[in-house]
Amino acid sequence: MIKKRLCIILSALLSMSVIIPVSAQDPEVTVSNDSESISAISTDKEVGADIDSSDGSQSSLTVQNDVVVICSDVTTQEQATGIAAHADDGGSADVNVGGSVNVSGNENIVAIGISTNTDGEGSSSVNAGGVTSESETGSACGIMADVRGASSASFSIGSDGINVTGANATGADILADGPATVNINIDGNIVTNNTEASPAPSGLDLKTSGSEAAINVRVGGDITYNGLSSSSVEIVATSGSTVNVVAEGTLSVGTESAIAFSGDPDNISLVIWKFAANSDDSLVKEAVAYEGETELVKNANAIELEQSIHYIIKMDTAQNIELGGTTGMTYTAPDGSVKSYNTAKESEEVAVKLTIPSGYDLAGVFSDKERQCRLEQNANGNYYLVVPKGGGIYVNMLLVPHTANAHNADNEATIRNLQQQFEAFKEAQEKNYATLTNEKNALSNQLANTQKSLNEAVKARDAYKDKYANATKGPARPETPSRAAELSKNNAVGNGNGGYVAQGGHVQINGGKSNVTFTLAAPSTGVLNSATKQASSVGGTLLHCVTTSSPGVSFKSAVVNFTVTGVTANDTIAVYQLQGKTWVQVLVSSITDNHVTVNLTQHGPLAFVRVASAAISQ
Repeated sequence: MIKKRLCIILSALLSMSVIIPVSAQDPEVTVSNDSESISAISTDKEVGADIDSSDGSQSSLTVQNDVVVICSDVTTQEQATGIAAHADDGGSADVNVGGSVNVSGNENIVAIGISTNTDGEGSSSVNAGGVTSESETGSACGIMADVRGASSASFSIGSDGINVTGANATGADILADGPATVNINIDGNIVTNNTEASPAPSGLDLKTSGSEAAINVRVGGDITYNGLSSSSVEIVATSGSTVNVVAEGTLSVGTESAIAFSGDPDNISLVIWKFAANSDDSLVKEAVAYEGETELVKNANAIELEQSIHYIIKMDTAQNIELGGTTGMTYTAPDGSVKSYNTAKESEEVAVKLTIPSGYDLAGVFSDKERQCRLEQNANGNYYLVVPKGGGIYVNMLLVPHTANAHNADNEATIRNLQQQFEAFKEAQEKNYATLTNEKNALSNQLANTQKSLNEAVKARDAYKDKYANATKGPARPETPSRAAELSKNNAVGNGNGGYVAQGGHVQINGGKSNVTFTLAAPSTGVLNSATKQASSVGGTLLHCVTTSSPGVSFKSAVVNFTVTGVTANDTIAVYQLQGKTWVQVLVSSITDNHVTVNLTQHGPLAFVRVASAAISQ
């Protein structure tokens, strides 16, 4: 049987000529002007265009249309790459693609859109309209750069942005080893889709090594990560190096945070318009070592970096609006063009000056595109806004035609009616806020009573030794692979003794019914040991321990019904959640045979503990 190897680069325009293969490895092999530029490329090699320059040489390549690489024979091919640019020892390698770079690989073939490797004062640059990288079951990456020494690399990607799909998908994987410099300018979106049900690299993975390294990234659109990554952007900023990120669109939040980092927060600059979610724990966390594993925690460094974020203040450019009290930030693209931004940090006040055009009246001024948040006015009648956590500011006016004579009374009545509607909406919002505040206070009191009861239970645990001695055994050993797989199909996690925890959906999200199901997974060994210690500290027995997630769904409150084997309606069950490094008791709203209903405000490992009745406030 003859296996046919397929690795083809297809032209966007079938009428154009085809040249095979393309490789520039010295100054003699240079294609750079329109009369000599390549219209299309076709090759059976794994790399579409390979540019290699060294010893002070200058190599360049221009492709007028799309570069498309398709690799399907896993017996002979391990990796498919659209553009490979390499430069060292003072050489330069430059690639310009008029269309997009599209790479796909079957089965486990690794798909990389653009790959660069520079060293020894070399420089490389790649310009393309967009990058698409897809692998069926292998890893995939849009841009991969390894830049070392006194070298540099730059990337300019157009409005088509970067789209990556694979078992382990990364939008851009960048390493700068000082004093190297990397500059990335993306006009469109970064969309990464991880198809494998396991933690994967993030949308942006930016790492420095050594000192004096610099990574500068601008994304003109959204940064969207679909998968199980703990964060959408991961940053490593070593001492003496800098990482600067500008995100003009919306930044997705991973299973634990939007941004994970390590290093000195002072070496990281974040200029962001909006986070997709803005809960207290979801924006920035630091990666730290804990019990032999790396965990993301909300510590003082994370809070410092989060509070240093410069939120972009956008406004309707068609309207005459001026801002005061903002901080100007800039980004310089590889081509030398400069982008400027009005920014402010969380909780800072921004003054807003409005000029109403002739013939119009102001019916309202807002700080968001949906016109749900009205601007405030001070004692002098001047408008201002306070930057919220998570950003998303877009200042705009609602204008209605102005008429000043009796014949236009209908228009004036319309204006008054609109103003009354806005005032009524504002009043309703204030009442809703007051209601939520009362509910929060009631829950706080209930949690305080629960803590008091738990303290009493610790003192009384000697009276319940017989009960604990006969309690159902908690997690003792890992499940066998076959049983673990069967339980996973049913969204359940076993305890190694025949028992399990499961979640069947219909989670109440933010006070309303939904079809959301919380996905369950077994905890790490470190978390399980910590849960066992927590149960012992309150005089109880650990029944089960699981972790929860809900990819693509954020919430402020959730009521979740768990199936917990071994529980009876007469049991007293306390549920604790690992928040950072501390176990915090959460509200249990009901206990029935084999079921425990829990109120949650965030995801995290959960420990189900059977305790004495005096340990729980009813």
